[in-house]
Amino acid sequence: MMNDIGELLRPEVLILLIGERPGLGRADSMSAYMAFRPKPGDTDADRDVICNIFEGGANPLEAGAFVVQLAQKMRKHQASGVKLKLAT
Repeated sequence: MMNDIGELLRPEVLILLIGERPGLGRADSMSAYMAFRPKPGDTDADRDVICNIFEGGANPLEAGAFVVQLAQKMRKHQASGVKLKLAT
């Protein structure tokens, strides 16, 4: 899905917020999936995720701040996923 959105919109950084499905243990939780310039052919190794965002898990305010910091890092290093980890 991120690759398709990336191909269509060509964002520098794509942040996809997804609520967890009911029945998976935390229906009030969400995850932030992130990628730098996603395109067809990218894999999970090209992405980052912040998961378990909910009161009692990853604090929503802190997670939001971390999402912004990570997006800034992606823009600075022009990478995400494993490539970003190798660049920093």
